[in-house]
Amino acid sequence: MTYLLDTDPALKKIKGNIVFNETLLEDKKLYICFRKSEKGKEIQQKFNTALKKVDVSAIMSKYLSR
Repeated sequence: MTYLLDTDPALKKIKGNIVFNETLLEDKKLYICFRKSEKGKEIQQKFNTALKKVDVSAIMSKYLSR
């Protein structure tokens, strides 16, 4: 929504009047699939390693504080 408020001319006019509800309404799950092969396992391991480095709480706090 932030992107739309910043880029859509019709929404730019009302940007200052919109406030996001900080209450989480739903927690959606995201799934990713990898091929059942050595290459797929390698990519999955790299993905999992990188994912462990992501601080989700910090990202959400920064995003919601805009």
